[in-house]
Amino acid sequence: MKGGEAVYPPSMVAELEMNVGDFWIDCSRMPAAEELRGKEPEAIDHWLQQVSQVRAQQAKLFDYLLSHHRTDFTMLVQSCEDRVGHWLYPIQPYNAGYDPTLHSVRVDAFPDQYRALDQVLGKVLQYVDRNTYLFIISDHGIKPLREFEEGRRLYHSAHDHGGNTPIIAKHDFEDGDDVPGIFIAIGPNIKRDVRLMGFTVSVFDIAPTILNLYGIPKPTQMKGRVLSEIFETSSSQPAKPSAR
Repeated sequence: MKGGEAVYPPSMVAELEMNVGDFWIDCSRMPAAEELRGKEPEAIDHWLQQVSQVRAQQAKLFDYLLSHHRTDFTMLVQSCEDRVGHWLYPIQPYNAGYDPTLHSVRVDAFPDQYRALDQVLGKVLQYVDRNTYLFIISDHGIKPLREFEEGRRLYHSAHDHGGNTPIIAKHDFEDGDDVPGIFIAIGPNIKRDVRLMGFTVSVFDIAPTILNLYGIPKPTQMKGRVLSEIFETSSSQPAKPSAR
C-alpha cells in the first residue's frame, strides 16, 4: 500500500515474532497444469500442507491480537478454502473435464475445508458476546462444472478464477462473482432465527452497513446501501456496537 504499511505497524514486528512467530499472510497461488503434470499427488499434498499451516498461523495470530490488542473493529479474511475448491472440488468421473490423475487424488480436500473453517469460527466466537456484531460473508457459492463454460475461457483468464490454472469448479454465470454467496449477521438488534429469501446483498452493501452501526454517515462517493432489512427496527442509527 503506497504511503503506509499494508499488514501491521513496524512497531509490532518484534512483539509478533516473539509471541506468534513467523506466519504466512495467504496461501500460495494454485499450481498451473504444467506444474502438476506427472507429479499430481506430491504437488497436491505439498500445497494442502501449506493451506493447513497458513490457517493455523492465522488463527494463532488472530487469537493473540484479540487477546492483547482488542479493537472496536476486526476483520479476518480467509481465501485458502476458496482456492482449494477451485481446483480440488471433488467432481465425479461422469463430469466433463474429469481427470483421474487430479480429481481422484484427495477427494476429501474440499470437504475438509468446511471442517477446518469451523475451527476458525470457533476461535472467533470466543471473542463474541451479546454486545458484539458479527458478519460472516462469502463472496460466491460453489460453482458446479458446466461444459459450455469452455467457450468463455478467455473472459475468465482476466480474473482470478481463470487463466491456465486447472480449474474444475465452474458456473452458469457470465461473471464468476455473480454466483450467490452467503451473508450471516448476528448482533444486539439484528433479527434472530430469520432467513431472508430473495434478499439481494452486494459486497458494496457491507461497508455502508458497518458505518451505520457506528453512526458514521456514508460518504457520497461510496457505493452500496445500508442493509436495514436485517435489523429488528427500521432505525437508521442502530445501537453502537462494542464489537471486538
